Order: sequence, then C-alpha cells, then structure tokens
Amino acid sequence: MSFGVSSNRASGVRALGRTVCAATVAGSLVACGVVVKQGLPALTVEVARLMMSQGGDISVEQAAKLTVTVLGPIALEALLAASAAGTDPGAGPSGGIVPVAHRVASDATRPVDNDWTIVVRRKVDGTVRNTGYRVAYAGKVYVLTNGRTAQSFEPSRKLITIDATSDTATAVAVVDSLEQPVRSSGKFRLLVAGKYTDYDFDSDKRSASHAGTDLHAGLGGPSAAHGARYAKFSGDKTPSLRDCVTEPPDAWGSDFNKLNPYGHYCLQTADGHFGTLGLSSTSEYSYTMWQTAVATK
Repeated sequence: MSFGVSSNRASGVRALGRTVCAATVAGSLVACGVVVKQGLPALTVEVARLMMSQGGDISVEQAAKLTVTVLGPIALEALLAASAAGTDPGAGPSGGIVPVAHRVASDATRPVDNDWTIVVRRKVDGTVRNTGYRVAYAGKVYVLTNGRTAQSFEPSRKLITIDATSDTATAVAVVDSLEQPVRSSGKFRLLVAGKYTDYDFDSDKRSASHAGTDLHAGLGGPSAAHGARYAKFSGDKTPSLRDCVTEPPDAWGSDFNKLNPYGHYCLQTADGHFGTLGLSSTSEYSYTMWQTAVATK
C-alpha cells in the first residue's frame, strides 16, 4: 500500500551501451562477455526505511535528504491523545484502516507533505507498544509497507499509523518518488579464481576482490562481499524497486543457497544503493541498479 501523489518528474534515462569484454575461453563466456548499459537519470530516489524484526526491534536507515527522527514519549503520547480525541485544527475524516497483504501494493493519490508522523504499533515481549517517527522532507513522499500490516491515513492530522503487531518481520519504506530510474544494467560472468572473481555494482566492473566489490564467486558458489546484502525474491517476476525497499529485515543476508542459488534477488550494495540480481543455471548473472540515494544507519 502506498500513499502519495504521482510524480511528474521524468527519469531522463539515456541508454549507453558498452561492451567491456568480448573474448571467449574455450568457446564459453566464463571469463568475459560483460555488457553494461548505463543511463543518465535526472532523478535520484530518496529512500528511508524502518526495519522491524519479529522480536519487535526497529532499526532506521536514514535517507540522505529525507530525515526520519524518533519522537520522544511525551510528544508521542500527546499526539496519540489528540488524534483519538479528534481535536486537531481542521480535522477531517480519516482514511480508515486498510489491510495490506504480502506484496500487494496499490497506489493512492493522496498528498503526503513534509513533516508527517508515522506511528508504529508493534509487539514487544507480548505487549503492544507505540513508537513514533517524524518524517521531514521539503516535498511529497510515499509510505510503502510489506508483511501482514494495516495502515490508517489521516491527512488533516498528518499522521500515518502502521499496525505491525503480528509475529512477522515488517519493513516500512518512505520514498520521495515511485519512479524507478535505472542507473545501469548488464550481464556478466565471474571466475572462481583469478582477476575476475568479484563484481562491483556501483562501478559496473569486474575485478579481483577489493574493498568496494559486492559479489564474490568462489568454489562454494556466489556470496556477498564487503557488506553487500541480498534478499531472495519469492515472486516469479524480476523485483521492482518498491519490492526491494520493502523486503523485511529477516529476508536479507550474505549467503546464497548452495544447492539452488538460482533466481531473482534484491540487492543493497556495499555503498548502500539498491538493485536487483538474477542468477541462472548457465552461470550468467544479470543485474539492474537504480538511482537511489545512499542511506545511512
């Protein structure tokens, strides 16, 4: 479920094709065949995330420009009391409770201006607790969730309530655009030894392992490198940016299934950018990187 208004900013992507390696080894493309398409998007999507574990802990990934801060208990209590009493100036009808099924997202054309509050209801040791977050941004934003949650939307009170009291992990993402500007995409193969064992999705280059790479190919199969994270996507299609920013915290990790690593993955690079990775049984990798701002924790 998302709330906001459609952005009229064009992504401005201009495709530039370049072939990095064209040689073959014994008729195969194991050591080469890297083809990258780069774009020049005019838009960078700001992404901030609230990652809620099954145990009730919440971690915040801060956007570069979109600021999310935790409300103090006194301010939160006053806000909830005013909302329950309907005493906010100019209060109008609320948006109601809208059930959200896993991976079902429909867009609503309601404005979400700067300086909103998100209240998360969650279970901690069997007790329901509220945590409040203030969202500050000089523009309109969207709130996206996955998992078995419900949302209420109160535009006149500038309040969004996320009911995450189930025992499942949940992610709430705040973004400033629903567009998916592609920074680059490509296909490549890696070796298990030598100078082409790693890939850096931020620079679109293969190399031996170094501090900036995100994916490593070894004898035991692919693995995350240098803090990059991957989440196996359960759908049949290639995941979208909205799919990836709302992957729950327990879906992310550094290990691939050794017996069956094939399929689609969401990825977050060592530098913090989002993308998607495809692994096939032919040992060819395909990926797309979106133009997202780097988030900090």
